Amino acid sequence: MLKTPQHSANLPAIKAVFPDAVVVLTSRDPVNVLRSLLPLLSYALGVQNDRVDLHPFGAAWVTRLYSMMTSQKKNAPLFPKAIKTAFEDFTSSANATMQLVEDICKQAGLSTAEEALNPIRVFVEGERIAKVGGSRKTFKYDLEVFGIDEATVAQQFASVV
Repeated sequence: MLKTPQHSANLPAIKAVFPDAVVVLTSRDPVNVLRSLLPLLSYALGVQNDRVDLHPFGAAWVTRLYSMMTSQKKNAPLFPKAIKTAFEDFTSSANATMQLVEDICKQAGLSTAEEALNPIRVFVEGERIAKVGGSRKTFKYDLEVFGIDEATVAQQFASVV
């Protein structure tokens, strides 16, 4: 299960190659997507470049994210049995994550027996402990560094959320 928005732009190709795929269509506040995505991508870009001009970088990703979210909304009907969930819902707790995993398994015809799901449950619980226990911090990123006004993004994306 991948939570990256890039896949939402490729739903027709996914349908063509995997016509029976079980697809989870996640929704997430675009401001929070940008808060999460831009620092990660800009750090990676910074490793390869002496300088990263963050304002054009931010503007380009706002445009790209809008395109991806528009594509997902337009192409979601290709997967009438898609599981739809809000990012904040399935990441809210280990139980919520496991419920989504069970829903995916049921729709795909896979076992939901405890012995099948237990390795996933152990991983999910471990991730939760790492996050809550402090080895993974939750950061609040400031989009102004990227030249992005959050209110403008919220207004721009209102039609695709």
